[in-house]
Amino acid sequence: MLEDFELDALAVAVQAVAIDAGADSEAKIKAAATEWIANNRDTIDPWIQAALAAG
Repeated sequence: MLEDFELDALAVAVQAVAIDAGADSEAKIKAAATEWIANNRDTIDPWIQAALAAG
């Protein structure tokens, strides 16, 4: 299942820069994660389906 899991390195870097720039409170990190998930449903949904299928 892990072979299906792939993150965009640029997206990870952007989040790291945001955290370094002060977006490091739990609320801000959760908001950024929620936004990323909403913008990447086409990537995330297959991961969830694979995880559920694996049991």
